[in-house]
Amino acid sequence: MKKKCILGFFLAMCLSFVSGCSSKSHLKMSEVSEDTVYINQSGKIELLCVESFDKEYYQKDELKTFVEETVDTYKAQTQDKSVELVDFQVEEDNAKVLLTMENAQVYTDFQGEHMQVISSEEMGENIVLPENFIVSEDGSTIEKEKVLQESGLKFVIVEESLNVIVEGTIKYYTDAIITGSNQAQTTGENVSIIVFQ
Repeated sequence: MKKKCILGFFLAMCLSFVSGCSSKSHLKMSEVSEDTVYINQSGKIELLCVESFDKEYYQKDELKTFVEETVDTYKAQTQDKSVELVDFQVEEDNAKVLLTMENAQVYTDFQGEHMQVISSEEMGENIVLPENFIVSEDGSTIEKEKVLQESGLKFVIVEESLNVIVEGTIKYYTDAIITGSNQAQTTGENVSIIVFQ
């Protein structure tokens, strides 16, 4: 079973801390209103999950316990500390949870949603890429071979609907909507690829 987000999984079960510890994060609880990931140059991920929390039978304490237990169980199973709960809030009928993850493989394992972050130098032939990309700067098209000739690029491959923010500038993309120089919205209808530097 795929989990859209840890909060969505909890709320879907109809189960029922307001503000947790704060830490330096690129994602601000007060500024994010939808599921969002931030990916830095080394591939580390911050995930901020947002879910409606507007039913009377939802309980904040139960949600807090569920989130903590889910993270602790994952860490115990993997024998490492690759996922950390950074912040937790319930406000204005929304529940928000901020997590950090060591890399895209941890994101895939923990979330149950496929994501890859691959450098141009690590790109192998087993990765299927589209024949053309869209140039973020002007909307023109560029062939895959030309993109692969550039060094220092990072390829983010996402299969779900998600707001993606990167540390750097988005240069090329497919099946996404560019919403800023370093930000894109994926649809989840097709595999999205965001290429940044």
